[in-house]
Formats: sequence, structure tokens, C-alpha cells
Amino acid sequence: MQWGLSLLAAITLVPTANAVVINYSVHHADDNGIVTSTNLSGPNGVAAGVETWNLPTASGEPLLTQSNLLDATGATTGVGVSFSGIGGPDDWGYNSTLKLLWRSGRVFSNDTYANSAGSFTINGLTPGATFNLWIASSHLASGIARNLGDWTTANTNTTGASVIMNNTGNETNGSTWVLGANYTLFENIVANGSGQITMTSHALIPNLTDSRVGFNGFQLVNVPEPSSAALLGLGAFALILRRRK
Repeated sequence: MQWGLSLLAAITLVPTANAVVINYSVHHADDNGIVTSTNLSGPNGVAAGVETWNLPTASGEPLLTQSNLLDATGATTGVGVSFSGIGGPDDWGYNSTLKLLWRSGRVFSNDTYANSAGSFTINGLTPGATFNLWIASSHLASGIARNLGDWTTANTNTTGASVIMNNTGNETNGSTWVLGANYTLFENIVANGSGQITMTSHALIPNLTDSRVGFNGFQLVNVPEPSSAALLGLGAFALILRRRK
């Protein structure tokens, strides 16, 4: 019996992340009914109308900092997001099946701004907690997608620190999610000691003309620690043993 109680006590000491799923879009709330906080679907596969999305209350240049984002159930989290060097949002009026791509922030490069970069930081996370992060990244102009660049992170990440995006001139990617074209996935990113995850984007310049990497939104999903799952299983087993005595 004491063994079971010790296990249960240990479980309470395992740190857990303060957010399970957080969805964010650069759309703001005056989109004339085109977008609401629940009719978006993202690249992680959840159907539209099921999860709550965080939308800016106004357009900003650069994108506006937000705090206390809601999770997918509509509960407050204490998690926020801030931006640097990401302009917009741009509204291209593209009748995309993927409404998340309707508006886009952008990191812009040309022969004058050859080394420009933009970033966003998710803050207020549990330090050391692990997350998967989907970034919707496409810039649609007059029905033509312009997207050539990369997303990188300095956070601990088991899938590599850089992902190339290439969605140049491919309109079909406005209706289907295509990994590496209009979204990227970073798996097992660890929040740093300050509870932050920072993602940086660079627009590449293949011909010294207009090159843009879009930022449409993200989906952040907590990955439970294996040790936590194991302890929960042992704790349940201990309760069963206790009931049998």
C-alpha cells in the first residue's frame, strides 16, 4: 500500500506543460465572416470547427504581440506570442480551401534587403517541456504562391534546426497541405529555461527580385514526457493492487 502511495506522490512531482494544444492565425476578427475562431483547419489534421483558434483583434505592422492565448478547448493558458520582422498581414483575397492561408504575414527579401529575417517567439511555456510545432507558411499573391526560404530554431530539436520551404508558383498548395511547401513541422522542440520557443525565417533570393516567406499561423501541441506516461501507468497499477487488498 505504501509503495502505491509513494508512486502516486511521485506522479505529482512530475512537471507538466501548461498548454496541450494552441492554435494561432494571423487573420484578424474583421474578416467579414470569412474567418472565425472555429472554422479554421490546420496542417496537424484537426477538422475545421472542432478547435478554437486565436485571432488578432486588429491588423498590425509588424504583427501584434498577444498574451494569454486560448487552448484548443477555449481555456486560457498564460502563453503568449511576440513577433519581430514579420510584416503584414497581407490579404490576397485568395479563395483557398485552406482558409488559414487567406492572410499571411511575410518576411521579405530582394536585392536591397538581402539578409532580412523575421521571427516569432512563443513564451510562457513550461521550461523543459517538449512540443511539436506546425507552421503554416505560404504567401499567396493574385493566385500565385511565393514562398522560398527556410524556418530555423535555436531551441533543442530532435528533427534538425532548419527546414526549407518551397511553394513558388504552385497554386494547388492553396487547397491541400503539403509538407515543405505550405507548412513545416518541427518535432520535439524543447522550451528553453525561460519557457520560450523562438522560430526564425529567412527569405531566399534566387534571382535578386521579390522573394517572400509567408507566416499564416501555427499549431503547438504538447508532447507528454515518457517518464510521465510510465509513472501514470504504474500509479494506476498501484491503485488496482490497493483495491484488491
